[in-house]
Amino acid sequence: MLKNVSEAGATAEGSANTLIATMKAFKLEASDSEHVVDALNEVSNKYAISVNDLSTAIRKSSASMAAGNNSLEQTFGLVTAGKFRARLYRNIQYKRPLIAGSPLELYNYNITMKYA
Repeated sequence: MLKNVSEAGATAEGSANTLIATMKAFKLEASDSEHVVDALNEVSNKYAISVNDLSTAIRKSSASMAAGNNSLEQTFGLVTAGKFRARLYRNIQYKRPLIAGSPLELYNYNITMKYA
């Protein structure tokens, strides 16, 4: 199901891993898998982020975001906003490629540096 809404290059294994990681982290039931796919698709359609980038970020951060009491929707929002900020940061400062999942690392880095 997720493979159908992803961009070219998505695999069934990667799609399954994303769904499994998300459902485990946020304690969702199998019946909620359609909600996860719909949310991924809706966010990628409305904002400048791809399903593949969202999927990668969710796989990498879902456990820690759920442990921090963030919902799935809040995590999508943070990833999307972080990706936008990281894109701006990259374009202004370093002109280096943006790696999916790095927006949360950048957010964490900014907080750490601010209070260090």
